[in-house]
Amino acid sequence: MKKQAFFTPYKLVAALALLAAYCPGLFAQSTQINFNQTYQDIPIPDPAPAAYVILTAVGGDGGKIERDNVYKGGRGAYVRAVFAIGTGQGELAPGGTLRFIVGGCGDSDANMANIDGKGGGGGGGTGIAYRSPQGKWTLLLVAGGGGGGSWTGLNTRPQGIPGYAYSKTPPANSDNAYR
Repeated sequence: MKKQAFFTPYKLVAALALLAAYCPGLFAQSTQINFNQTYQDIPIPDPAPAAYVILTAVGGDGGKIERDNVYKGGRGAYVRAVFAIGTGQGELAPGGTLRFIVGGCGDSDANMANIDGKGGGGGGGTGIAYRSPQGKWTLLLVAGGGGGGSWTGLNTRPQGIPGYAYSKTPPANSDNAYR
């Protein structure tokens, strides 16, 4: 029994080394870009470290309003898609650029200048565009912002509506409803 227990860690290390050598895509990196009132460009390295990139966009939530109750804003849309990296048709080429335009959340009525404050602000949409090495921009993903909550005293739908999503490729995962 002791002999097998001694060799088990070595077998595990050898298996992990083989896995790392033959499946480099398993060791992907992740980057999160938050709302900062401007866009952010990220170049696609040449050579690319992976064959695919997974992009996720989330629109800003709508602002809430508080009166006799709390009327929430709608949730921002969520869309995720997988894009191949390469030089073929529909692929993102190494040397290209991804542009992230992140929308912020809508203001709540307590933060708005209108003293009557009958609604929260709508959330901002989030978009991801791609520029090929030749310089042509293409829109890849858009996640709409959620609508602001409203209050009139006679509301039939006081909650803001959710944002909608768009993807140039069939989305890997998207949600046009509340998350």
